[in-house]
Amino acid sequence: MGKPIPEPDAPEVRARAVQRVRSSGLSKAQVAQSLETGLEALRRWSTQAEGDAGRRRAVAILKEQREILTKPAAFFAAGSTTR
Repeated sequence: MGKPIPEPDAPEVRARAVQRVRSSGLSKAQVAQSLETGLEALRRWSTQAEGDAGRRRAVAILKEQREILTKPAAFFAAGSTTR
């Protein structure tokens, strides 16, 4: 038997649809029509994906900043016990 068809709102379907919008050069309306999904749903998925990507970047920056700030704090904390 073949693979089961995923639900239209399944995360992998959303991810493929958003990737197709980004990489194909087609409009969202054209992609929505070719995937037989609603244009508004595709717009929401795209907006959500952009927001998620922004949050991931922000979290990565915050982790990097935290690491930079904890190294000197650990150094000074270690030095203060020997005084």
